[in-house]
Amino acid sequence: MNRLDITAALTPALPLLMTLPFCAALASVGVAPWAIVWSVPVAVAAYAAVGYLRLGRDRRRRGPGAG
Repeated sequence: MNRLDITAALTPALPLLMTLPFCAALASVGVAPWAIVWSVPVAVAAYAAVGYLRLGRDRRRRGPGAG
């Protein structure tokens, strides 16, 4: 596991992470439940983990020197 792998896995999750302030604002006004605010980081972690696992699977399929 190197820094490039982690960055490649987290980059697609950034738009999902950027919804956190919006969800918090909606919850503070009372339009949305607070459970949504707490579920966004969990969803980001799951999304990044799946991306990281897929990235590793593709590298194993292509070989060790494939980048």
